[in-house]
Amino acid sequence: MAKELDEFVCQAVLAGLSEDKIAEALAAAGWPQTAIKETMARYHFQPSFPLAVPRPGTFSSPRISVLNVFSFALLYTIIHASVSILFTILDRYLPDGLGQYGRGYYYSTDLAAAIRDQFAILIVALPSFFGIERARQKNAKRLRQAMPRLRLWLINLTSLLGWSVLFCMACGTVYYFLDGELGVRFLLKLAILAMIVLGSNLYYRLEVRKAEESA
Repeated sequence: MAKELDEFVCQAVLAGLSEDKIAEALAAAGWPQTAIKETMARYHFQPSFPLAVPRPGTFSSPRISVLNVFSFALLYTIIHASVSILFTILDRYLPDGLGQYGRGYYYSTDLAAAIRDQFAILIVALPSFFGIERARQKNAKRLRQAMPRLRLWLINLTSLLGWSVLFCMACGTVYYFLDGELGVRFLLKLAILAMIVLGSNLYYRLEVRKAEESA
């Protein structure tokens, strides 16, 4: 697809068409704006020169790639620690009639001991995540690098994992409802997961949209 668009752009420039005319023709043919912007961004158009001059390829910085992977690893760690703490509190104070463990996720007679390790992880991981994100944005801006494909893949993977967890929880909700054991605690856990998934999806979708608009 990229090769086809590149050939069309080069031929259109040779035919004397301007950058705006080429973009309008591609849009009229049904090409998405993202593909058009990516293609046009690969060339420098100069009215006094009869060819579309290729721009230098985007340098994929290994440092940014490592920062992206580390950032999402920290994100998963933060989510796990937060969910563990909240679920432990719910299991401790809201047994909802299903027994001491109540088919819950976490439980301990000593609440402080149960959440101490996850709370320690959260204290370290949370500021580290924001520090890594700041370093990533600073390096991307310095190198003038758009959103790399690796980060886009990680965003989509995170979205897939989140929706998969919600799907499993929804199936559990239906199961417990049909079994007559649907409790308030399980619904609260479902609401917590839903807020985390929807919040992270909204944050990263806005980031992707901003990157597409600036492309």
